[in-house]
Amino acid sequence: MKKPHIIAIAMTVIIVLWMASGMLFSAESETNSAPAKREAQAKMLVQVEDKQAQVVFLYLTVQGQVEPNRQVILRSDIKGRIAALHAEEGQSIEAGERFATLALEDREIRLERQKAQLKSRQETYKRTQTLSKDNLQSKSMLEEAYAQLKAAEADLAQIEFEIEKLEINAPFSGTVDRRMVEQGSYVTESTEIARFVDNTSLKVIAPVAQQNIQQVSIGGTAEVRLATGQVKEGKITYISPLANQGTRTFRVEIMLDNRDQSLPAGMSAEIKIPVKEVNAHFVSPAILALSTDGDIGVKITNENNEVEFHSVTIVKSETAGLWVTGLPQTARIITVGQGFVDDGTKVEIQITSAKSE
Repeated sequence: MKKPHIIAIAMTVIIVLWMASGMLFSAESETNSAPAKREAQAKMLVQVEDKQAQVVFLYLTVQGQVEPNRQVILRSDIKGRIAALHAEEGQSIEAGERFATLALEDREIRLERQKAQLKSRQETYKRTQTLSKDNLQSKSMLEEAYAQLKAAEADLAQIEFEIEKLEINAPFSGTVDRRMVEQGSYVTESTEIARFVDNTSLKVIAPVAQQNIQQVSIGGTAEVRLATGQVKEGKITYISPLANQGTRTFRVEIMLDNRDQSLPAGMSAEIKIPVKEVNAHFVSPAILALSTDGDIGVKITNENNEVEFHSVTIVKSETAGLWVTGLPQTARIITVGQGFVDDGTKVEIQITSAKSE
């Protein structure tokens, strides 16, 4: 009789102990999971920089070449022997200054002869004219005397022209680039004597594509970088009204001041013409991200420390970074940790100072 009673008491104790153990394990489980929940609820820490948009000039960049503003080939107008040269290659001379002199030779003798012949023809014409008035000379003789007078005048003018052209002068102030003759050389009409250039101002030739020509205007400025690394600013002075039929480009000329003769002509150059100005932010390429739609953008944080993705357009690239548009005027840009947060995520921020661009 006692045995069933003892069994009942034992079963009651076992049930109580089982229920107590469940409550204990549950409390321990809740205690152990609390740090995990707190950790799951912790916000991601990201570094940000506060940046202001800046005015950036966009440029049209083309390759061109530098030419002298003026250049000419000096030629002889008459034939003769070079009696003297008054300038060497590379020497600068002023406008109207002598460069070469041809020998006079027999021209002075011919000049005196032509003067005497002209005087004789003038007297003959006067006598014939007087006799013709008295009907003592025919009209044809008068016409013949007049023709001979004009021929003598032409012969005298020709020899005077030759004597005047013995001096070959500089057409403008410039430099002797190349000399094709030496003293004693014999030249004929149109023989090349020298190449003469004016380098006090330079003309930069830039072929601009037809789709960009509307962005260029006369009077605008352009930055010219020569192959030597020298950089000068010039002014656009000419735009061709007709495109090159082969390349579909327009000839644009930019004038550079070169009075100090520091820039040589004939070199290639890179021409940058400012065509537009925009407000843009300077960023590192490393912080660019892709949206789910494949758009390139930058992640920033708003006033609630929530992540926002903004699609951007790259408008200019430099060695140190990129200029982009599409961000607010003032933007708190995520620079570290942007790859671990998504649009709309609330984050902890650490503000760092912006690097100078």
